[in-house]
Amino acid sequence: MPGQIEIKINNRTVIATDREPLIDVCRRDGIDIPTLCSHPRLEPYGVCRVCLVKVSWGKKYKYVTACNYPVESGDVFNTESEDIIKLRKMSIEALLGRCPNEQDVVEFAKAHGVLSSRFPPLKPDGDDCILCGLCVRVCSEVVGANALSFMERGPERDVTTPFKEHPEYCIGCGACTAVCPTTAMKMEGYKTRSLKEIHGDIRMCRYALMGFYPGGVCANSYRCCMCDIDQRYRELADSLGYEHPIFMARDSEKVGDAV
Repeated sequence: MPGQIEIKINNRTVIATDREPLIDVCRRDGIDIPTLCSHPRLEPYGVCRVCLVKVSWGKKYKYVTACNYPVESGDVFNTESEDIIKLRKMSIEALLGRCPNEQDVVEFAKAHGVLSSRFPPLKPDGDDCILCGLCVRVCSEVVGANALSFMERGPERDVTTPFKEHPEYCIGCGACTAVCPTTAMKMEGYKTRSLKEIHGDIRMCRYALMGFYPGGVCANSYRCCMCDIDQRYRELADSLGYEHPIFMARDSEKVGDAV
């Protein structure tokens, strides 16, 4: 059982749990660290590089990503020094260069003092995906469908479906869309459109596929935004602090009879 330790953040002593991710400590203590690829219900990935901080031990130091750095007794952190701010801005500038027309990225960059990028976009009109991996991870770790994955490397790296074909095991839950920090993820729409082509008793409600509504059959032509069942579970998830019903479904031990 991990014990309690003392660390220092911005010259202040903070109590943490040994090996706890630094970003969790900071969030609990009210210390703001920006991030685009981190989610409290998913394993840390450390790819956006926006949450960089400096950790030091005497005269030695290094830069680490707060989302996946496990704190240890004696660690001394700085989250707001000039060099940290400069490195974060460079990471944000790279993302803005990749997605110059993606409004969510533009607004995020502006909020952190980055108004333009020296890096040219890889595609003529830019991209809308920052390759944060949230959609891939939620589909694997929470949904369990593994309907999304990364493909290629370097400049050609992209998020897609296996063999670029729409997988039957996608349940259309929309979790990937819910966690996406941009407008890139449209998997939910693709799936509901394909589900409309299935008729008869196998036209299952997507909430049945999620595990909420056993045997449920869609009677609303997958217009989920107009469905009472969809509204019910979204409101219930929101009232319990979940941003999407699928997290509630996979946390049934804590949710209990509410589901």
